[in-house]
Amino acid sequence: AVDGAVLALLAFVVEKVRPTGPGLLYVAGPVLVLALLNHYHARLIRRQQAGYAEIDKKLQAAIGARSPSLPESDLGGTHVIYRRIHNLIAIALGVGGVLLMVHSFLGAP
Repeated sequence: AVDGAVLALLAFVVEKVRPTGPGLLYVAGPVLVLALLNHYHARLIRRQQAGYAEIDKKLQAAIGARSPSLPESDLGGTHVIYRRIHNLIAIALGVGGVLLMVHSFLGAP
């Protein structure tokens, strides 16, 4: 939701102001920050997955239960899918931000 809101604001600014050259760096900066935040969110999801797995093991040992055998998707569990989505978003935003920076230095074709 945050990504969409920031990108919508940037699209509005670009449409109204029509920055060129170095002015595009003001657009590239927030895009690159969003890419970094998505990357960090993906890393946080990985740590959460490991933490929850450890809690599950300890809880199962304490109550003498065993892990339920749930069918797993070919794509992985929920944490894995969610992490992959955030990594893809981070890559797309990173590439977009870099392209904006390159375009700001090279100018319009």
